[in-house]
Amino acid sequence: MSASTPPANQATVNPYDEVPYHSRCFIQTHPQRLAFIGRLFGMDPAKASNCRVLELGSASGGNLIPLALRYPQSQFLGLDYAEVQVIEGKKQVEALGLKNLEIRQADLGEYDVTKDGKFDYIICHGVYSWVPPHVQHAILKICGQVLAPQGIAYISYNCYPGWKMREIIRDAMNYHAGSRPTALERVQQSRAIINFITEISEADSAFGKILHAEADLLKQASDDYLLHEHLEVHNSPCYFKDFINLSLEQGLNYLGEAQIEEMIPHHLGPKVMDALNRVSGGNILAIEQYLDFFRNRRFRRTLLVHKDIAGKLARNISPENVSKFHFAGAYKIEGDAPIHEAKEQKFTDGENRNLTSTQPFVKAMMLALNDHWPHTYTAAEWKAAAEARLKNHPECLVNTDALFNEVLIRGFANGMVHVVDEVVDLGKGDAVLPMVTPLVLARAKANNREVSNQWHQTVNLNDLQIAICQLVDGTRDIKAIKAELVKKCVDGQFRLAKDNVPITDKNTIELLLEQILPQALKELERLALLI
Repeated sequence: MSASTPPANQATVNPYDEVPYHSRCFIQTHPQRLAFIGRLFGMDPAKASNCRVLELGSASGGNLIPLALRYPQSQFLGLDYAEVQVIEGKKQVEALGLKNLEIRQADLGEYDVTKDGKFDYIICHGVYSWVPPHVQHAILKICGQVLAPQGIAYISYNCYPGWKMREIIRDAMNYHAGSRPTALERVQQSRAIINFITEISEADSAFGKILHAEADLLKQASDDYLLHEHLEVHNSPCYFKDFINLSLEQGLNYLGEAQIEEMIPHHLGPKVMDALNRVSGGNILAIEQYLDFFRNRRFRRTLLVHKDIAGKLARNISPENVSKFHFAGAYKIEGDAPIHEAKEQKFTDGENRNLTSTQPFVKAMMLALNDHWPHTYTAAEWKAAAEARLKNHPECLVNTDALFNEVLIRGFANGMVHVVDEVVDLGKGDAVLPMVTPLVLARAKANNREVSNQWHQTVNLNDLQIAICQLVDGTRDIKAIKAELVKKCVDGQFRLAKDNVPITDKNTIELLLEQILPQALKELERLALLI
């Protein structure tokens, strides 16, 4: 995402125009998540369903467009310097008929803070570390001046000490890429030096292990990520303490992290936490800086609020406080013993975080949450759904209040349980006239595999899902959807296969779709693509 004019000694072609940033959604920036964190700590932020959102460095709108579609009563403004991306974003906004979103070309260093009023949420993802100091100053100034009284600003940035090792690789990449005339040539030369570093470094040495780990990550990175993360003229990591000091100058202070589990170092144990509290004097800012040293942290997603609000925060993470919200989760489940047996089951989420238990009620809680995804439960509904799974085994329903609170806090603390401040009740796969979101429909019709779901996550569709999504527009029941798919298969527009052998017989196609279509629609529901 680009935010400002390039320096005078840089080529006149904006690298974000030459190789556009891949614009997508980021779940951590969702106003619903930000509102929950503010409310948890005693604030009264605007609801996601009726708020004003400003994104600084919005690219072509990949983060804002899904939000604008989801919340028609809210207003969204995206600012970006890259003309190519702004033009693309405007095309999408017009095609989708969005009246509550504007994407505007702007230099953040020259943005008129009096022009657009106050915003409940300000998002600045993937910009702050990659712009010169005067634009960093402008970002914080904008946040300080246009953030609503109970507003929350999200700013992500590279941080020390974790980025110190990455700087070595960045320096090598930039040195080797030199002044190659095009962005893609610089990317190619950077990949060459990464491969060479991997080949010649001593893999068994401490330094070599770190280099290999970093190089392996970069080998898998896309060209646009490599260019805009490592090869930009500006990439300025900072310590958390320095970022906060600059924020204080603009009347802002620390609320927390968008991934709130990163503020809860539960895995360090009570001994480390006691020591941490002693050396920090219990100061939250000092604790966060020490944690960065302990974890070798390299990236932050920091939330800022006005100074006067920060002084009134109550960071009360108790079962009573957390249970006021709404909960959801989806997991890969290992272990299939009957739920009432004290046998182990492992629940793993999409970020590879896991919870393992032999306790029947704990397993019932996780299974209930998983089966209800992508919809939310209240705490009472979640507990009742778990108890219902064990109604024939009352011996397993002992001490459920304490167990529920333990899992509630544990799941919240390690990020396995999504917690939001509004009900999420999405479309069902068995609806009479199932319907995907307008954005999914448009992307599917363009044969674009990558879509944003209603949990603000990126989903990659397979061929069958693309074909189905093209038809699930709210005008067809399952019988009509099947008939259209059969026609597409017969006409050669789409192919079904069984055991990697294409099916061409119409009767066989109809029988196969009869079997797989209900499940395919259910899968679209679980992918949170239906409204």
